[in-house]
Amino acid sequence: MIPLPNECFFKIFNNLCDCGNYSLLSCLLVNRQWCRIIVPILWSKPNFTLYGVINTCLLTLNAEEQALLIPFNTILPDYQNQNLLFEYTSYVTSVASYCLFNGIEYWLNCLGYEAHDSHLEAITCSLIAMFIRTKILLLSL
Repeated sequence: MIPLPNECFFKIFNNLCDCGNYSLLSCLLVNRQWCRIIVPILWSKPNFTLYGVINTCLLTLNAEEQALLIPFNTILPDYQNQNLLFEYTSYVTSVASYCLFNGIEYWLNCLGYEAHDSHLEAITCSLIAMFIRTKILLLSL
């Protein structure tokens, strides 16, 4: 039996994405090949209202982007103990600002911060700067 090329899997998984990400999340765990194909699809339009998505994005901030958050005493995820398997944010092609803003607000609330507008804006600006830095082709912001 001849194995399917990755391009075929990509088309199949893209069609599954239209049915919702939950189908893809199950497929993600099948094997490494599928994982390498599915992660870029899932991260092309991430759901920022999930705590882990914002956390992962914050892990990729550089020193300059982190500096914007110092006045707010924002406790960022522990960078030294996190080795990401993928450059997740490089796959992002679309960022809906209202979803990003809501996701950051949810993330702050989960950590016990009061979500002040200036704090939300600082994190949003840091993340947008990071998206621009890490992504050559960002289709919408």
